[in-house]
Amino acid sequence: MMVVHESEFTKITYESELSLQTQIWKHTNNFNENLYMQEVTANANAVKTNKPQFLISDTTNFTFPVVPKLQDWSVENFFNIIVAAGCVKYGIILSNEIFAEVSIQQAVDENPNQQMEVRYFDSIESAKKWFEQ
Repeated sequence: MMVVHESEFTKITYESELSLQTQIWKHTNNFNENLYMQEVTANANAVKTNKPQFLISDTTNFTFPVVPKLQDWSVENFFNIIVAAGCVKYGIILSNEIFAEVSIQQAVDENPNQQMEVRYFDSIESAKKWFEQ
């Protein structure tokens, strides 16, 4: 496993033997829209570089509400990029914050590109089992 990006808010790793990239959100305290875009862009750039088939976003500690404007931005600047890079399955580990969950789900559900399967999980291990199917 190789760390490809790490900041105060996220850690992104890549496992070449599994063709898996994982973004773990550490926290979103004192967070804002610019920091959100910065972290999501770092994840998209790593996908462009590594071209994983599988992607995990562990949002367990993600509590920042993604407003509709950022949801639209996410489709254009993240989802379209990861599909173009060849990602075929995207597992999202949901947080316990109901508003964060809803905004993340809305951003994903607004992705018009259905070339990639997206599912929600309660653990990274559950998502990895799905990737093996």
